[in-house]
Amino acid sequence: IIQKKLGKKKMTLISFAGSTAISTLMLMLVLFAFDNPVTPWIYFVGVFFHNIFMALWTVTSPAMTADYCEYQQWKTGDRLDGYMSQYTTTISTICGMFTGLLTSELLIKLGASSSSDYSNPVVLKKVFIFWGILGIVCGILAIIPFLFWDLSEEKQLAMAKDIKTRSLREKLDDGA
Repeated sequence: IIQKKLGKKKMTLISFAGSTAISTLMLMLVLFAFDNPVTPWIYFVGVFFHNIFMALWTVTSPAMTADYCEYQQWKTGDRLDGYMSQYTTTISTICGMFTGLLTSELLIKLGASSSSDYSNPVVLKKVFIFWGILGIVCGILAIIPFLFWDLSEEKQLAMAKDIKTRSLREKLDDGA
């Protein structure tokens, strides 16, 4: 419902901007109120709202992927859904492995005595600061390409109609 009302681009920008804003607020909370006993509860609520904003992207992502695959088919005549799916899966797997390896090393670099030293408040504060900065940087980087996304809903529907027309013409030309 939200996607139909706002459009995929606006919904994506709201998702990334919202999660970036929440990351910024959480970073400020850690920087200025880390020792307050209420901070963990506020941080928990922040993570909840951050996940709500990211859920919007989870809804929009498959639709936008289909749109750019359709655009590519409209432009070139070839549709690369399988290729894009495999490419994304491969990149996600590599990034996931890299992230998993980095976590324990990062904790040690931030002052932990081991990769499971979560009880040290100095280390914990550094980790939260790092996560906050990373959330802000990644959020901003995620927004940038979508500022240039010019595939409106109307343009996408026109492309889909044109692709269908081309397909029918090809079938007629082939004698089917």
